[in-house]
Amino acid sequence: MATQYKFPRKGTHKAQLLSKLLSGEIIRNSKAKDDLDTPNPATAMSQLRLEDHWDDIIVRDTENAKASTGQEVIIKRYYIKRDDILVLKDNPRVKDFLKQNRPS
Repeated sequence: MATQYKFPRKGTHKAQLLSKLLSGEIIRNSKAKDDLDTPNPATAMSQLRLEDHWDDIIVRDTENAKASTGQEVIIKRYYIKRDDILVLKDNPRVKDFLKQNRPS
């Protein structure tokens, strides 16, 4: 975890995603559309991972599910491992970020 992470500006979709991840939430693209009120949360997640250098800490995997039509679908999900969250939360920059981005 020696990477120099960039922290997104307050109020952005990337900030919302990172706050949720650092709180231990699992982000699913399908649900993030509603949570972030954006048609393409994958773009914000991709920017957070690649441009802001969080890719080494954000785990990406998939899960099988059924759509409302009964069709099998694969859902992309993202999360940060619990042990990594504990280490990150000891960092003063992470503490400041979380404090500034708490939901009101």
